[in-house]
Amino acid sequence: MPGPNMSQYAASRENAMAPANAATQCHDYERAFALYLQVVDSYPKDARALMIAAQAAVRAGHLEESIPLFKQARVQAGHYSWSDRAGLMAVYIKLNRWDDFEAERLDARKASLAGDKTLSAENGYLIDSIQSKEETVNVTEFPTLHGQYHARDRFLLYEEKDPCSGFTPYVDLESDDSDQAIFAKRQPRKAAAGDRSFSLVAYLAPDSPLLLKSYRAGEPSYRTARAYMLSHIDKLLTAYRNLRTPCTLPATPPEPQGNH
Repeated sequence: MPGPNMSQYAASRENAMAPANAATQCHDYERAFALYLQVVDSYPKDARALMIAAQAAVRAGHLEESIPLFKQARVQAGHYSWSDRAGLMAVYIKLNRWDDFEAERLDARKASLAGDKTLSAENGYLIDSIQSKEETVNVTEFPTLHGQYHARDRFLLYEEKDPCSGFTPYVDLESDDSDQAIFAKRQPRKAAAGDRSFSLVAYLAPDSPLLLKSYRAGEPSYRTARAYMLSHIDKLLTAYRNLRTPCTLPATPPEPQGNH
């Protein structure tokens, strides 16, 4: 039910989406998608309707049909584009359309540096979630190389946050300055053009880097780094859990008892 402060336009749109929302709640994703498309027919320039229809298309398994909906949602949303870009990148990965994924990723970098507030140039933005047997890894991309070791991507094992120290293990695709002299000797033309060598480095404990893989020819495609991570996540989890020292959380003090 639309709230009392909602505009008449928004209230009408939300009422139109109600049957589709109900179908989604009942996990009837095919019917929900069809109903959301009817809403889009009535509200063809509404970013929210387009976005929800795109997400419904993905849930119903209509990946190709979701793509134009995500793109139309971006046009209508203006400079706030992370949601539709993340949706598009996820679809491209599922469809194995890596050229399209890379084009979207590069365009997101440009949008971030141009001031898109949903694509933080300072803190990065989520571009992917990788699911292994035991873990979901969130992947953050930095539009410019980030931090002391110039990270491009961060693969965060967010479910493994240490409850005592607060540290969360991660793997960075990084370009340490100390490696660039060697890169310049091996790849002088690439170095002159501004390219750099990269490495995947695991941080299973604070300030304890562990080199996993080097890319001496230059920055690897995201597909390449992702494939390596997907094949090594479970091994990293085992290493992290063996390394982590168990800690004892302080006991919760008993609640004071009132006088009876």
